[in-house]
Amino acid sequence: MIARAHSLLFALALVAPLTACGKKQDAPPAEASGSAGSAGSAGSAGSAGSAGSAALDAAAPPADAAPAAPTGPRGRTGPGNNPALVELAVANEACTIDPYYPTNSCSKQVAAFEAAFDPAKDLPTVLNLLEDANPQVRYIATRTLADRMIMQTSPGHAAAARVLAAAAVETEPANATMLGQALLQGDFKDATFADAVAGFFDHHPLPAMRAAIASNLAVQDEAKWLPIMIKRFAAETDKDVKLGIISGMYMASDAATVCPFLLDTMKDGDNEIAGLAAYGIVWSNGKCKDSYDAFLTAYAARLTTTKPDYQYVLKVYYMAKAPGATDAQKKAFVEASKAIVADTTLSGMARAKMLETIGDKAYAKGFLADPDSMVVEAAKRLQK
Repeated sequence: MIARAHSLLFALALVAPLTACGKKQDAPPAEASGSAGSAGSAGSAGSAGSAGSAALDAAAPPADAAPAAPTGPRGRTGPGNNPALVELAVANEACTIDPYYPTNSCSKQVAAFEAAFDPAKDLPTVLNLLEDANPQVRYIATRTLADRMIMQTSPGHAAAARVLAAAAVETEPANATMLGQALLQGDFKDATFADAVAGFFDHHPLPAMRAAIASNLAVQDEAKWLPIMIKRFAAETDKDVKLGIISGMYMASDAATVCPFLLDTMKDGDNEIAGLAAYGIVWSNGKCKDSYDAFLTAYAARLTTTKPDYQYVLKVYYMAKAPGATDAQKKAFVEASKAIVADTTLSGMARAKMLETIGDKAYAKGFLADPDSMVVEAAKRLQK
């Protein structure tokens, strides 16, 4: 409780300038969060999110009328609550939230709440519920913020201080994920808001918050955020955040910044991190094609020091059909990859996948009697 109180004081100090100046931009950011598993892809987001945003903007208060955080009761007992929505949110207390797949949790409860949510008048209720003591109740509010893309609207911009304050003291990973995704929909043209999000990305105590923000931060302004992401990656100790940073560079167009970073990250001893970095190089729009030779050198070198697993193979095999790759580069990849197929200490799944990627019927014939049945089956398929 003491730590949470200290966090709340920090949050209020952090976002106070937003409330004081009431600064707001009507234009949404360049692109909303679009990462895998993002709120925008949830079943309830779709057209309902667009309609909700339109209704909220239609009911937008003046720019200087940002709602202040209440000084009295909060959460389900906060002022101005819609009782019907409170009842639906409280009903979610029995739901078990999956921290790894928050957008797939409590689907029926979320659908019922969002169906009853009127964007023109119920935002105060959602803001109050963000401050409820029960994490399942807060979850309903975080889902609604993200699914309905409220932070892209004028009322959402005006309520940024309260959302930031709630995000600063959130203690549940699933809620932090949804709040991070909602913040990415906010007004990054407001320097105070952008600085607050940068602070969360740098040192929010929940890795889930840092990872969620990383997932689509670069699209806000590559020139500003890519160096910050690379610096954070170097200092970061949580694997999920590191993966979020790598994934967040997928849509970036600045090859001169992104590709060298990914090449260096391919050296990581963790197969998942190294594999995702490799994937970022070989399976995009070809932005890193000038780095393919360096990729091949790093890939061949890594195979001599680190045992690849199936997930690593699933990421690197795209080099065999990478956009812009020459026939010579594809051949070099195939030749290097034979080390994986030949290593019987590796998983059969990894070896079989790479054998199929190589796709050489004559080469595959040598594995028809392999001790691993999955490799044998892959070899047989290539004989047809």
